[in-house]
Amino acid sequence: MRLSRTHFTLIFLSSITLAFAQAPERKPKVLDSAQKQIPTDPKAAAEQAEFLKKNVPAAPLPAGSPHLDSLRARAVELQKQHAQYLQDFAAGKTIPHAHLHETLPQRTQDLKALTLSLDQVKSEADPSKKQLLSKAFFAALQPIGSYLEIAAANTGYVNMLTEQQQAELTRLEQAWEAADKEYDNKPQPLHFVGPGHLYTITSLSVPIIVQAPPSSKVIFQTFGGGFFPNKLAIIEVQANAAGIAETEWVSYGDSIGDTVIGARSKSAPLAENLTITTVQLQLSPLPELPIQLPSAPATPQIETPDQ
Repeated sequence: MRLSRTHFTLIFLSSITLAFAQAPERKPKVLDSAQKQIPTDPKAAAEQAEFLKKNVPAAPLPAGSPHLDSLRARAVELQKQHAQYLQDFAAGKTIPHAHLHETLPQRTQDLKALTLSLDQVKSEADPSKKQLLSKAFFAALQPIGSYLEIAAANTGYVNMLTEQQQAELTRLEQAWEAADKEYDNKPQPLHFVGPGHLYTITSLSVPIIVQAPPSSKVIFQTFGGGFFPNKLAIIEVQANAAGIAETEWVSYGDSIGDTVIGARSKSAPLAENLTITTVQLQLSPLPELPIQLPSAPATPQIETPDQ
C-alpha cells in the first residue's frame, strides 16, 4: 500500500510530538537528560515555528474517507499547536517540563505507597485478607496508572489448552459471532460499569462488570492477551436478576500495554469496549507539550499460576 503525503505528514508530526514529549519523571538526573529532547535554542525554535506555520495547508485538502479526513484535520491542528509551542518557547512564555518538576515529589510518594501496598499483598497468607488488600491496591493504582511504565513481557508463560478447553473455545467463538450479527432492535444496550480505562500489574486480577438485561448471557473476549477464570481469552457469564454480569481478567506477562475487552450478548446491542493497561511500578515519561492527544492509555508479579 502506497502512503499518501498526508500520511507521511501525520507520521512526521507525531514523531516530533513524541520526541518532545519524552520527559522521564523518575529521578532528577533523568529530568536533566530530558532537557536534551526539548528546545534549548530560542532562535532555532523561532525558525522552526515559522517553518511549520508557513507549511500549514491554507485550503482544505481533497476529501477522502471520513477517517482520513479526521486524521488530516488532526495533523493540521497538531502542526499549528506545535508551531505555537515553539514560538512561545522562543518568546520566553513557555518553560518546557515545568509541571514535571512540580509533580515529581507527589508522584514519587504515590509510587512508594503503591510499592508498600504490593508488599503487603504478596506477604499476606490469609486468602480473604489477601483479596481485600489486592482490591485496595487495585483502587490505589488507578489514579497513578497513566504515569507508570508499560509492563515487561513474560515470554516464559505458556497456556496449553486441554481438549475440553479447546471445545469450549470453539463454542464461545461461534456464540460471539452469532451475537455479533444479531444486535439490532435490542431493548437494552450493554455497557461496562465503571471507568472505560483501567490499569493493572502482572498477575493482578481486574474485575470486569457489565450491565445487561436480567438473566441474559454475556460473552467477554480479550483482544491483546490475558485470560479469564476459565484460562481462555473468551468466557460466557450469565447476568443476575439485577442485570449484572461479572468476571475477572488477568495478565501473566502475555499482555503488554493496552488490552481491549469486548462484550456481546444476543439480548442486547453491542457494548463499548473496555481498555486495560498492564503497567509496572516505575514512573514513565510524561507528555508535557500543550498538545492534547489521545493517551493510550506495564511490575513485580504477585504470583504465577501453576503451568
